[in-house]
Amino acid sequence: MGKHSQLGQSRLTLSLFLFFFIFVLITSASCAQWNSETGDVSKNFYVDVHIDESKEVEFCVNSSDLSHNWSWSVNGEEIEESKGVSSNLSYTFEEYGIYNVCVVGVGVGVEVGATTERACWNVTVSLVIGEENDLRELEGLEDYTFKITKRPARIVSLAPSCTEMLFAVGAGDSVVGVTEYCDYPSEIEDKKEKGEIVVIGGYSTPSLERIMELEPDLIVAAYGNPSDILYWLIDDKTHPDIECPVYAQNPKEIDTILAHMDVLGTITKSNETASSLLDDSKYKIADIEERTELLKPEQRPRVFRPCPGFVTCGNNTFLNDVIWTAGGENIAAKYFAGWGALKIEDIIHENPQVILCPATEEGESLAYVQIIGEERLKEVDAVRNNRIYLIIDGLISRPGPRVAKATEKVLEYLYGLFNIPEECSTEINGAYFGVPNFTLELSAKENIALRLNISAGNGSEMAIVPEMVIGNFVRIEVNESESGHLETIDTVVISIGYDEVELEEAGLEETRIMICYYDASEEEWKPVKTDVFTEDNIASAGFSCLNEGIYGLTFTKNE
Repeated sequence: MGKHSQLGQSRLTLSLFLFFFIFVLITSASCAQWNSETGDVSKNFYVDVHIDESKEVEFCVNSSDLSHNWSWSVNGEEIEESKGVSSNLSYTFEEYGIYNVCVVGVGVGVEVGATTERACWNVTVSLVIGEENDLRELEGLEDYTFKITKRPARIVSLAPSCTEMLFAVGAGDSVVGVTEYCDYPSEIEDKKEKGEIVVIGGYSTPSLERIMELEPDLIVAAYGNPSDILYWLIDDKTHPDIECPVYAQNPKEIDTILAHMDVLGTITKSNETASSLLDDSKYKIADIEERTELLKPEQRPRVFRPCPGFVTCGNNTFLNDVIWTAGGENIAAKYFAGWGALKIEDIIHENPQVILCPATEEGESLAYVQIIGEERLKEVDAVRNNRIYLIIDGLISRPGPRVAKATEKVLEYLYGLFNIPEECSTEINGAYFGVPNFTLELSAKENIALRLNISAGNGSEMAIVPEMVIGNFVRIEVNESESGHLETIDTVVISIGYDEVELEEAGLEETRIMICYYDASEEEWKPVKTDVFTEDNIASAGFSCLNEGIYGLTFTKNE
């Protein structure tokens, strides 16, 4: 080989070497990096977040005296750009998971040409479940805490209410095990038949073997599950390779049920669905509270909610809160907290005006049979006036996502038994239920709590309101005297508003306005003999009241 050829080869080799050197310099240039969580150059670190909390972390990179165009990305998505010798990013981690934070800087040097700087951090964000977990109510578990870093893919539910909540917040596809009593929503039965969901036993008799065979990464439990099972699940030494975090629910009021839905939505990364559900539930509950929050204790109908054997909900239970929110007063609340049996003598003494019995979808109710079959309860107000109502057990007994619907149902049965004066009402003197010598004045503005709500028989038939009845209604209950006769309420003044536009639409422009009441025994409306005065779309009448029932305005064409 000639000298020229060797010289050319050497130059080529040198050129390749210089190219490679520059390439390495460009692509492999290092830079100083820092994060505010560890306060040093750590590239891998951990962050804990709690429910409804976030964590802000600052990242910083510094190269040299050379200015760069910096581009920040999180999990491959470009977040921010900047220019300078250094750059920083303040990033807020809203939910748990694995994050890769990366910055790339491209600069132009005077001598060496373009250079590239790169820095990356691997951040593991864990969701910490602590005080919001009702498992802490168990002795020895007051400080129980668990963390999760990835969305649970295999969830076992130990109670029907938990199953409903999981499906309602949008985590149903991750549920692999339920109890034999979990039957809502209906798709659960289909999943059982297809083998997509395994029955792990009963509510109080779950099988540990079946639970562990499913290899769950989250277990959702509830009040009523055996405590020894829960203790075993969180301290299982036989399966050290399987982590079984347990999230338990024991809500004692409606707000706590809603809080559990929020937590479960966050745990399962179903925040969007859970948020929509929560907004809808809160709206409905707020609407109910608006109708009942002004009720005084004596204005609230007395309610009894029995299970078989006259077992009922006392104070400090979510059902007690449901009854109160719907405008009633739970007669068992003064006797005990939690659940217990109420003596028949106490039931008679409290004289409930409404009894709410849990029933099957087919309308069967052992509690109803026991109430009706007990001779000593025949004279209880609710029994005597046919105010025993059946409510689907799954709706009224489960502290789950249907709690707003259950409260609406209870309100429906109490609606005609209480009065809520609006702020613009002029006055209400005396208690509403059966107190003689009171004056009742209602504002002309519509008060929906005073609308007609009359039930007949078992509640399946509703009294027909004549088309001529327009406006609001008020219920008056007359007490019995010591002699057993109804006492007359001497002075009742009713002022009820009506709408002339509605009258015109009904063809009742020229009408006679009367006060009438609904006679439940004859199932018909009867006029009250009194003069009615009208002014500014308000009809007023004063009269003595002997007949208890619903009173309202009637409009009839002049003959």
